[in-house]
Amino acid sequence: MHYIHPKTKKYCTSLIDVLETCADFQPDTLAFRFLLDKGRNPKSLTYRNLDQRARAIAALLQERKVKKGDRVILLYPPGLELIEAFHGCIYAGAIAVLVYPPANPKLVERLQAIIENAGAKILLSTDDIIKKFRQLKWLKFITHLPLLKHFTQPYFAKQIPFTRWDFEKLTLVTTNDIALETARDWHPVAIAADHLAFLQYTSGSTGIPKGVMISHKNLLHNLSITREAFGLTDESIVVSWLPPYHDMGLIGGILQPLFSGIPCTLMSPFHFLHKPVEWLKAISDFKGIVSGGPNFAYRYCAEKISEPDKEELDLRSWSLAFNGAEPIHAETLEKFYRAFAVCGFKKKAFYCCYGLAEATLFVSGNMPEQGYKVIYVDNDALNKHKVIIVDQHDTHSKSLVSSGYVFQEVRIVNPHTRKECEDFEVGEIWIHSASVAQGYWQLSEATQATFHVHIQGDESHKPYLRTGDLGFIYKDNLYISGRLKDLIIVHGVNHYPQDIEHSVNESHQSIRIGQSAAFSIEMDEEEHLGIVCEVQPDVDEKTYPAIFSAIQRAVAKNNRLSTNIIALLPAKSLPKTTSGKVKRGLCRDSLLDGTLVTLAIWKLAK
Repeated sequence: MHYIHPKTKKYCTSLIDVLETCADFQPDTLAFRFLLDKGRNPKSLTYRNLDQRARAIAALLQERKVKKGDRVILLYPPGLELIEAFHGCIYAGAIAVLVYPPANPKLVERLQAIIENAGAKILLSTDDIIKKFRQLKWLKFITHLPLLKHFTQPYFAKQIPFTRWDFEKLTLVTTNDIALETARDWHPVAIAADHLAFLQYTSGSTGIPKGVMISHKNLLHNLSITREAFGLTDESIVVSWLPPYHDMGLIGGILQPLFSGIPCTLMSPFHFLHKPVEWLKAISDFKGIVSGGPNFAYRYCAEKISEPDKEELDLRSWSLAFNGAEPIHAETLEKFYRAFAVCGFKKKAFYCCYGLAEATLFVSGNMPEQGYKVIYVDNDALNKHKVIIVDQHDTHSKSLVSSGYVFQEVRIVNPHTRKECEDFEVGEIWIHSASVAQGYWQLSEATQATFHVHIQGDESHKPYLRTGDLGFIYKDNLYISGRLKDLIIVHGVNHYPQDIEHSVNESHQSIRIGQSAAFSIEMDEEEHLGIVCEVQPDVDEKTYPAIFSAIQRAVAKNNRLSTNIIALLPAKSLPKTTSGKVKRGLCRDSLLDGTLVTLAIWKLAK
């Protein structure tokens, strides 16, 4: 399958074709700019620079005997080095695996699980990170020597958790000092459209990450429909703070500008979280046209950016402010508009969209510069998977923001009968298109159950992707009403309840192991974390504050989440099915309506 490059009109079958075409057509044009602290001394890459760096890194990989289809771990902080290494993998025909630098023991566990699943033998990173890993290698050695471990392990107790991954089995390679002259040593690799470009790891329901297999065809198809949906032109300018380790940051913030041949200004997500005004300042300074993030980013800006800071912002150029990756709230959009209309932000710039890694990224979105649509439905009916449109002021009304028009084939299916739903009926969102990934790496059963399902009575026998998301289509617009799965999404990041429950179980000896539930609760226009757990029958109530504190610390440390409400329950009171599975939805609902039997409740102070 071929895709026409939007700027050069040349046929492309892989990301190699895309970058080579850009490097030939506009070699000295700015491709990427990365802002350092306070936007000072930004680093930049032209298409020629990126092409040459990619060739040099690919040549290094080939020298290291990396073959087509081998997996390569890319462990970089956000920045241009990561983009270069990613394309170096692509040029070598390797499969890129982007991972967070392991800043805490939980990320170390995740990294180890990814290394084991991917079967990677080589890791690319920066000089600084490689040096730290070599120090850890020595630390791991001396803390496991029989004669020394009794002395060294207590002394290095805080560092030891960071050694619990198999870096000694990997070839560690820095890309900082690769000479550009080595680019000529690169041997071009024939890449078919179905060849895998990278593995996008998500957290599995058991806590084991699952690698979504994204091919070049998947990427080019999704980049093509996204460009069409966004209405991108040669004059478009992208600004992104999004983490490059996730699909929205990598594909939306890096590969989409490259595919479209348009400049992109990047900044670290940590920089944004520390000082959110810097995101809007980058849009203002560089006349950004396309930029966005999850719903929380807009609320965060509206609440954290001061009036004096607003005086420096000019947001008139920002014509497409996309919002996706977590539930979208009309109240948040309105709050952001009221806060930044004075800076020239236009309400019609909001672009609400829906997507997921298993469909590469983008699935649906509204028309550019048309604003967002909101409908009101009867909440009681919605809980029963029925759609009844009501007035905004109806007692039981619930607002839903449209996720726009679909750009892939979408069916709404009853997840139990697997028959297509009727109009005004909520069902699971199923997708069929060239953007749907090949499956999960080395997980054939999960791949079959998720990527190769069929609609009952559908004579085409097409395979569909089960998204796990619930929704419906009304007047050609897709509306997301909830999640079939128990996935918890906070600040655009997916969290599986089993992982959080594991942290709860291990946090305090008074908690009954396996008798807890984690779920999301909508509060103040955002998704927050709620937890309920049983405690041992002989626990004194004076211990409750210590239990609450232990749970908060464990979840913050292991899952990087703050908890908004915790309830302690008496033994054998946790709602379960007859087969012993925890009913998380019922836990949440009964906690909120007061019918859950509790011993004590803690709530985060506002």
